[in-house]
Amino acid sequence: MIDRHARNKALELIARLSTSELTNWELEDRWPKSKEDPALGCILHWLWTLYDDDESIRMREVLKEHQLAILERCRRFLESEEEFRVKRLNAEEAQNEQKKWGTEWPLGCTLPDDDHWPFSV
Repeated sequence: MIDRHARNKALELIARLSTSELTNWELEDRWPKSKEDPALGCILHWLWTLYDDDESIRMREVLKEHQLAILERCRRFLESEEEFRVKRLNAEEAQNEQKKWGTEWPLGCTLPDDDHWPFSV
């Protein structure tokens, strides 16, 4: 299900993040929660992997070109009416993702290493 209100709020935050009006901590504090739309939690988790959360930073100043491309794809996805396609991880896959990313990747989130993520292809 798509939660348009929550997606619009996330879009606003991504726009502010992209122009350095918002820090990573402000993004996390203000990110909308939605039980109906799993895209929101997964996109926030993916954005969280783009920075070191030990300090408050203006992300636009530290993101590399490929990371900005991911941010743009997330923005386009949130603007769309596309449902979020979820790949459920089994325990072994979740453990492998934890090793790969250095953090636990949530069960129920599509893996982020696809060139098209979060869009389905």
